[in-house]
Amino acid sequence: MADNISLRFEGNLIGDLDRLESGLQEKVYRSVAHAGSIVYYDEARHLVPVVSGKLRDSIYRVFADDLSNGQIKVYEVSWNHKKAPHGWLVENGHLYAVNEGGKRVMKQTTAVGFIRRAGDRAGEVIKAMEKRAVERMGELLAEQIAGPAQLPDAGETG
Repeated sequence: MADNISLRFEGNLIGDLDRLESGLQEKVYRSVAHAGSIVYYDEARHLVPVVSGKLRDSIYRVFADDLSNGQIKVYEVSWNHKKAPHGWLVENGHLYAVNEGGKRVMKQTTAVGFIRRAGDRAGEVIKAMEKRAVERMGELLAEQIAGPAQLPDAGETG
């Protein structure tokens, strides 16, 4: 049994690894996070009760630049509080007053947690993210194998 393993690399291994890391950060991580956010977004829109459609139409997904960095990409799924300020009341329930027999009675509406319940689809989110990761990694590795893009010389016309 051999005690040693010999590897021989030709070319610029460090440069190739740097290109791979850069490609992961630019082309894979954000795309994978976006694939997961779509599942949450679609589920929230499906779960929200529709009266006028204003709350459903205010649901959005957005890249959270302030929460993201090179290796972590974050998307937020929520509703626009200015377009649908009643979203919090729907998500969490609320008290309201009614007159019953001349007396003011407080009642509680049932919460319809459309954003929170969208999180129940975490298994599907992971599958969507894994699928997108495989697609994007395949593309990235194909680019990596092809080598760095060659820019035309300044003197060339095309």
